[in-house]
Amino acid sequence: MKWVILVLMWTMGLWAQAQLSEPKWLAGADGLGSKECGLWGGAAYPASLPGLTRSAMGVYGEKRFLTDLLLFDLAYTGKLGTLPFLVQAQREGNASLSRNEIGLAVGRKVDKRLDLGIRLGYHAAMAIGYPSVGQASAGIGCLFRCNDMLVIGFQADGVNRFFSPGIAGDAYKVRAGAGFVLSPLFSFSVEALQEQDASLAVLLGIHYRFLEQASARIGYAGLHNSFVCSGGFVYKGMETELFTTYHLSLGLSAGVSLVYRFKAME
Repeated sequence: MKWVILVLMWTMGLWAQAQLSEPKWLAGADGLGSKECGLWGGAAYPASLPGLTRSAMGVYGEKRFLTDLLLFDLAYTGKLGTLPFLVQAQREGNASLSRNEIGLAVGRKVDKRLDLGIRLGYHAAMAIGYPSVGQASAGIGCLFRCNDMLVIGFQADGVNRFFSPGIAGDAYKVRAGAGFVLSPLFSFSVEALQEQDASLAVLLGIHYRFLEQASARIGYAGLHNSFVCSGGFVYKGMETELFTTYHLSLGLSAGVSLVYRFKAME
């Protein structure tokens, strides 16, 4: 039975990959496109955490295409002394089938140009009628700031499977990309995302801010011909962003992100 539930969960994960409108879909534009660490950008690239200037807490919710599948993502960034960190919890699925993850990531500045990030986590799968299963995971990544305009990032999660294969369904995910910061208000990114047993996905993202209070993002995922766009507004530290994704065969999906950024840290 353990193998059945793992196959079910892995199938759901690959199917959901075609439906991403969540902030992680465009997190590359956030994690690669700014000197200041954003909440969802830090979740995608923990190596961007040394750029953290304010702690933040955020929640994201999404209704999947034409189904009862829901996604909830909760994250917090802060500093323990001088060490920037991010904690994250995610739930995806419904009452019958779900995948839950928790994780802790930390970042460290190596020198002026190079930052490193490490992520440790645990994910569990549940399906009605089968026992729950779970396993730990580990990831590592880097962020190289070539100059004021070009940032290159790399993140590999699930790397522990190469040292201890573990149970079936133990998966890896690798993302690499480049961010082009044309101004403090405008940036775009190009990423390649490879998940185990899935085709390579190419992600394009554009992020534009209007007078620091409002923002808009546009993205494209080449593997599934999916488009995503968002509009956001900042008021007294509260960032609200609405997402919508269009898939050629599945239609529209929508999500909302609420992030509160606390006062600047010394």
